[in-house]
Amino acid sequence: MTWMEYIDISLNKVNDKYGKQILLILSKNRHNEMARDEILNQLGWPEERDPELEEKLQALVYVGLIEGTASSYHYKGISDDILDLIFRSRYQYEIYREKVDMKSELQKKVKAL
Repeated sequence: MTWMEYIDISLNKVNDKYGKQILLILSKNRHNEMARDEILNQLGWPEERDPELEEKLQALVYVGLIEGTASSYHYKGISDDILDLIFRSRYQYEIYREKVDMKSELQKKVKAL
């Protein structure tokens, strides 16, 4: 299965645009652990929605699209730059109405190497 097929099947389990937005948030911050309250804040959700967020996060951990940590309150994106580019190229416009210039980003990464 390709990454995109796997991601599509996995996101169907979370079943809404917020799963995609959570992936984008955690992928953007993939080198750091994020607490649920930080994720709630970036989603613009009130604290009362924490149980809903936790359920979505656990589903994303279960299907391997994000990482859990030793704490049940903190989560991480997968530390893979290519996967981040895949997420953003696929979902950035849908969620934030911003296009990703993938060619330019890849050229910058290659040049930096």
